[in-house]
Amino acid sequence: MAARLASVPETRPGRICPLSYRYSPRVFDRAAEIVADTLYVAGGLYGNVEALDALAAMALRERGPVTLVFNGDFHWFDVEAADFRAIAEGVEPHWKLRGNVETEIASEESGAGCGCARVSGTAPPSSGLQHALCRHFVTVARHEFAF
Repeated sequence: MAARLASVPETRPGRICPLSYRYSPRVFDRAAEIVADTLYVAGGLYGNVEALDALAAMALRERGPVTLVFNGDFHWFDVEAADFRAIAEGVEPHWKLRGNVETEIASEESGAGCGCARVSGTAPPSSGLQHALCRHFVTVARHEFAF
């Protein structure tokens, strides 16, 4: 029975990643763009303004220049316009990769919901909440910041 269920492709929002999320391997076939003595890579900031402030303070304590790269999903729980703005302004001068959250903000309706792909066969207990949050911050981003 379980094997039969696993073979049924998932199509519900949040259970699959749209094709637009994927990169061709050719995009990585190029010379390095970032050269740094000290490199901080921050993954999944998730709208945490305090973590962004702490990261900036850590970078200031380094002896030399620091290159910061935000590895996508810097927006997520920053559902208030002021927090969204603080995160957007805080990451702006740095290197940024677009995560599923930023992809959803920038895209027309992709049907991915929050874009959080889940392992097939698992029940995401908070999936409805995740999609509601996503709809809210997409609305905030597009209304307040002309995304």
